[in-house]
Amino acid sequence: MDRPRTPRVRGRRDLVRPRINHVVGRANPKAPGAPAHDRGGPASAAAAALVAQALVLAALGVWAAVSGASEARDRTGVELMAVLAVVAAVALALVARGLAAGARWARAPAVVWELIMLPVGVSLAQGIPAAGALLLASAGLVLVAIFTAGAGPSA
Repeated sequence: MDRPRTPRVRGRRDLVRPRINHVVGRANPKAPGAPAHDRGGPASAAAAALVAQALVLAALGVWAAVSGASEARDRTGVELMAVLAVVAAVALALVARGLAAGARWARAPAVVWELIMLPVGVSLAQGIPAAGALLLASAGLVLVAIFTAGAGPSA
């Protein structure tokens, strides 16, 4: 015996049309029927490199705080440097999150950060060649990825 089908009640979510995000200039990915977000592009590579830089910066900040607690000659300066490193790491992680989401606001701080890292990497390469090479490579990767991602038709 067949039961009669009950009509489906349409909720508000079914009635919403895809809206345009005027800040970014493309369709809202959370809207129904919106195309799936591209997860493997240059912006994702830049975001991954920024997350790696943020993790290294946070680890250096924690290491500075721990080592600064054992030495008593300039604890305040070392602790301040550690706090600033951790705060910068959090900010860098937020910029990486913005890049991964495709937010245009995240490009400028990422480019400025990487342009600052270029002379730091050159200076570091004179003392510790492997660390300097890694920093220069990651800065170059992020810069190239940001400009490559911005050159496409979806930018």
